[in-house]
Amino acid sequence: MLAVGLLFVACSDDGEGYDADTAVSNYIPVLGGRKVASVHTTSVYDGRDYSWKHNFVYDKQGRIKEVNSEIKHHRLWTQTVTGERHYRLCNITSNAKYYYNGEFVKIAYSVERDYPTYPAWNNSYSFIDAGLLNENGHIVNYTLGDGSGFECDYNFTSLKSVTFDGGYVFDILRDSKGNVNGHKFTGFDIAGDDSTSVKQGRYEYTSIENKTNFDFSAYLGYWEHERYISALSDWPYASYQLAAFGFFGSCSENLPMCAASSAGNGASASKFWTFKDGYPVTYTDASGRVTEITYVE
Repeated sequence: MLAVGLLFVACSDDGEGYDADTAVSNYIPVLGGRKVASVHTTSVYDGRDYSWKHNFVYDKQGRIKEVNSEIKHHRLWTQTVTGERHYRLCNITSNAKYYYNGEFVKIAYSVERDYPTYPAWNNSYSFIDAGLLNENGHIVNYTLGDGSGFECDYNFTSLKSVTFDGGYVFDILRDSKGNVNGHKFTGFDIAGDDSTSVKQGRYEYTSIENKTNFDFSAYLGYWEHERYISALSDWPYASYQLAAFGFFGSCSENLPMCAASSAGNGASASKFWTFKDGYPVTYTDASGRVTEITYVE
């Protein structure tokens, strides 16, 4: 799979001679839905403010072109002698650019971390991830910047399973409407023995159809195989999005509720979502974390 990344890097250097608006690709964006311009999630924990804002840019064909993120985080620091625990503010900025070339997609992303009160911790890094797309524009194999990767299997346009290097397999589980609500994981436990776990019905959904181009269940981390992708491993901090923009096949049909264990019996959509002109503008999860949604005008 490393060859996939190397081939596309050779075909299209970052930005040089590339025109996003005219590039031809197997990838077809979700059409007919209103385009999400940004998602901004905020939370307060132990008196500390956390914030994750992801801004989306599209090309003239409606494909995701760029993701720019601004994140406010706090990193734990423990004093060696006394054992006192402190948190230092960390401002994280990242940029990801999508490059399309026929059956290939390449995503070049960079991340910078700035610690205003402790510059010695400042750091930055960049990687290129690349994938091969099938005739429906969905990822069939993918190579990460560290050389690892995975392969995908589909039932028509519905993602069936994802197999990572090392033999870790996620079989995707869905509800009766096709919404991703769990997975079967096959891999190895800490002792190196074969291990299988099934989490069916892990997530719940409202009865409200998602009329946007963005799969909110994927953004919220419900497509859990994405957590094995380094750039997407922790959902609020993801440097870019794949399942949320349909790169893993059919998106979830309905707006998500939350983890089934947290929703509570009889929970209604109004407990989690607010709307304007029929489109969702805020989502509040069971912990009180709020996500604000804006749209391309």
